[in-house]
Amino acid sequence: MSSQRPDPKAEIRAFVALILDDARRNPKRRPRVQVLRWFSELSCAIGVVPQTPESYQELLGALLKLHASLTAAAATPAAA
Repeated sequence: MSSQRPDPKAEIRAFVALILDDARRNPKRRPRVQVLRWFSELSCAIGVVPQTPESYQELLGALLKLHASLTAAAATPAAA
């Protein structure tokens, strides 16, 4: 059984889709422990120091920042 992660941008999009309804219904609510664990693991896999969002609103913002940083990194040409 492989424990390889999916493409980080695809994983972030899936994560956002999963929590979007919770973020809309109750943006100030603290995310569930499993959701925070997934966010921490994803952040570490990308090479970003994980934060601890206090609400679904903060979590959604942090995920969007992660996606933006991956997109910017992919657009930056590698040094030769």
